[in-house]
Amino acid sequence: MATILSRCLTWALFMVSLMASFSSSLANMNVIDKCWRGNPFWKSQRQQLAKCSVGFAGKMINNIGKDVMKYKVTDPSDDPLSPKPGTLRYGTTMIKGKVWITFKNSMTITM
Repeated sequence: MATILSRCLTWALFMVSLMASFSSSLANMNVIDKCWRGNPFWKSQRQQLAKCSVGFAGKMINNIGKDVMKYKVTDPSDDPLSPKPGTLRYGTTMIKGKVWITFKNSMTITM
């Protein structure tokens, strides 16, 4: 019985120290990393990362679910006066409602 109690106490102390080190490491992270690093399942819940954004659209709220339009950027060109389908500007300015934007591949976009 004493051995079991000792193991439980050791395990509890280990968990407390682990949580304390995780908490202190979060304090040293930027806003975006703090938002998602606490979720060990982030890879399978990537649309949840939209809630961590601080960029173009600001803090995105409720940008997940069935009513979200999925849009893929395939063209790195930019025409602010007449955005073409496939460009980032088209996806951010011409599509109404909630949009989940991904990129076909790595590209440099000059706006």
